[in-house]
Amino acid sequence: MTDELRLAAVLVGLHGDTGDLPLLLDVRETDFDTACGLGGMPEPGASADELRRWARELDESMFGTDPSDEPVSTWTDLARDQGMTDLARVTLIRELDDIVMDQSRLRRPEAPPTPWPRLR
Repeated sequence: MTDELRLAAVLVGLHGDTGDLPLLLDVRETDFDTACGLGGMPEPGASADELRRWARELDESMFGTDPSDEPVSTWTDLARDQGMTDLARVTLIRELDDIVMDQSRLRRPEAPPTPWPRLR
């Protein structure tokens, strides 16, 4: 049971097509861990609303509702794992640029502020 598999099931469930339910149930029965990870899935004959409700609840408990809430490392790790190293590299370079422009991000929160140097 991986986060990617769980997310794929959520995305299929959010679509709400009950024709996909047998496929989701087959995936759930792959092994014990997958059955536990996709627990609470509606049984055959469930309505599209029940399928969407299950998917929304699992999505909110596991992934959240806004991808921008995820740390940048989530996306760079995912890109790297999928062999998209250029995409990961671009994102990391942008993060470094932000740090250069705001070097206070390099400071520990408990460190005292450093006064600006005086120009003569």
